[in-house]
Amino acid sequence: MNFGEKIKLLRANNKESKQTLAEVLSVSFQSVSKWENSQSYPEITMLKKIAEHYNVSVDYLLDDNNAM
Repeated sequence: MNFGEKIKLLRANNKESKQTLAEVLSVSFQSVSKWENSQSYPEITMLKKIAEHYNVSVDYLLDDNNAM
């Protein structure tokens, strides 16, 4: 499972919209959408915020071999 798939799954499991996640992270809706579609990736400083928000490790987010 790649980074985008994990973000999409975590967001769905928490019943969050893309807009809600974007607001929590202070980024645009388009940024979240691009992450989920693997068109771009968040800056490294954002990874910690995402991991903390979903109570997962940064390693989990980055490791394509690590599924939920």
